[in-house]
Amino acid sequence: MASGDVTLLYSANTSALTITLASLANAAAQQCTAYVNSGSSFTDGSLIVKLTSTTGTHGSDLVCYLYGYCSPDNTNWTDPVTTSSDLAVTITTGMNLIGPAVVNFGTSATGTTTRTVVIPSVANFFGGQLPARFGFVVENKLNIGLASAAASQAIIFCPTYENVAP
Repeated sequence: MASGDVTLLYSANTSALTITLASLANAAAQQCTAYVNSGSSFTDGSLIVKLTSTTGTHGSDLVCYLYGYCSPDNTNWTDPVTTSSDLAVTITTGMNLIGPAVVNFGTSATGTTTRTVVIPSVANFFGGQLPARFGFVVENKLNIGLASAAASQAIIFCPTYENVAP
């Protein structure tokens, strides 16, 4: 590698974002605890989202929506989020969340179904730059709840950073 070459490196410090998705009811939404990126050298990262439905017949939109929220200062958050905690959120028209990304559960799924989605660039999801503090909101639109086992649900941030050769 020549002097000044930039290499993208993947951090071993993946972070499971805290979010209570076990038994999340249809038409309900939950936000995760925000990831604090201020002070780190992470410029981007990928996001792994794993969701599992409970037993039953899916209906409604047959999806879960994943929205982003962020704050530059830990005070001003993307509406309707008001804090960086793991909380229920009310999704309304006129909200200013970022996205959504869609976790598709199929056209007529029945029974327990697990879907995993990878967002390759969290920075791109937020418009090109990784925010100082960011998190995600999951909205269930399956017509049934998510599975009750907490281990069946996950949101994991896998950060990346750039290394410049001396």
